[in-house]
Amino acid sequence: MPDGKWERAAMRSDSTLLGVNSGTFESRVNCLSFLFFHDLNNYPLFELESLIELAKRTAPGQNYWSNGTVNVADSWAARTEHHMSLSDTLRNIEMNDSLVVLKGMEQDEMYRPTLDRLFENIGCMCGPHFRQDVEHSRGTLLIASPRRITSYHIDADSNFLLQIRGGKAIHVFEMPDRRLLPASQVERFFSGDLNGAVFSSPRQDEAKSYSLRGGWGVHIPPLTPHWAQVQDSVSIALSVNFDLHSIRRMRTVYRINHRLRRLGLSPREPGISRWRDDLKLGAREIVRRLRPSNRPYE
Repeated sequence: MPDGKWERAAMRSDSTLLGVNSGTFESRVNCLSFLFFHDLNNYPLFELESLIELAKRTAPGQNYWSNGTVNVADSWAARTEHHMSLSDTLRNIEMNDSLVVLKGMEQDEMYRPTLDRLFENIGCMCGPHFRQDVEHSRGTLLIASPRRITSYHIDADSNFLLQIRGGKAIHVFEMPDRRLLPASQVERFFSGDLNGAVFSSPRQDEAKSYSLRGGWGVHIPPLTPHWAQVQDSVSIALSVNFDLHSIRRMRTVYRINHRLRRLGLSPREPGISRWRDDLKLGAREIVRRLRPSNRPYE
């Protein structure tokens, strides 16, 4: 996005991010978690009935939902047999112990203006280095039953989680050391295993815990392990996600390492040696160009 557009966003009087100055965003983004305020809890678009209508407009197979109790260490495949339809799950969310994830909100005509404004405001507050790193922006709605757990996991994107309705306790293991999140787990995650990060209950005391309510948000840096539990009423939260060029580069090197390891080699993890990373990426590009067009090399 051109800097002029970010600057125009900064001048808007109806910013949706309040209570935390831009210096906090710029100094801590993608490094440390932090709280901020917002006003989406005042938007009718985020009432449950509006979200049920949004779900009807989304493409089949685009969304995720699970019905039934899950634990912190469970996989994302747990309870996804879909005993209930998406519509029934949402209409009875208060009593069916479920989690619904509505993806691609930025593609919906009704929600796109609000999401665009959020992307602009967050990017403006996070500074030029962040803006230059942004590859793509997305919006994801999380709707969950009272006391429902979202299992321990990592995400590849830069995440700003805005709590809109209800309350939620979220536990963030920021700046994890390699004993908590070893490179082997990150490699599995980037190679397609969404459950690559493994929960270690003895390390729970090391988490930074936030108690969110409507109007509060928390930033979760990329590849930072976290899990959450809803409090005593239905939770509605918006996850504003930014895919980053820097993470895409890291992901590609991890995937190359995964292939090399299957050949019996022991490659170094990304970031230790830039010239080795560059060599792997260069070799990948050569192989990609030499392969037939109908056999892409990821």
